[in-house]
Amino acid sequence: MNVASSPLQARTFGKALARWQSVEVLAADLGNDCMFLESLRHDLARNLESDLLEIQPNLSSVLKRLSSQESIETVLELPIELRLALTDAITQSIRQELLSKVA
Repeated sequence: MNVASSPLQARTFGKALARWQSVEVLAADLGNDCMFLESLRHDLARNLESDLLEIQPNLSSVLKRLSSQESIETVLELPIELRLALTDAITQSIRQELLSKVA
């Protein structure tokens, strides 16, 4: 019985080992993808912040002179990522200002 089951056990073990190695390769690929995407996210955030700082003085002076509808149209010309960053920055600045007045 030992001799007959040995080749079967070896094949079963070989298949299990191959599946495990395949899972390890997939996990390593996933880890590499995660590191790449995190690096890309960091670069995009840094570039967006840089772009925001660059346009901030111009945008401020332009928006002060425009009507509400003209402001909307001007802002709509910006990329969505920049509008989202501006929205977040405005929201955070209002929170900070309100909290500083309460304190």
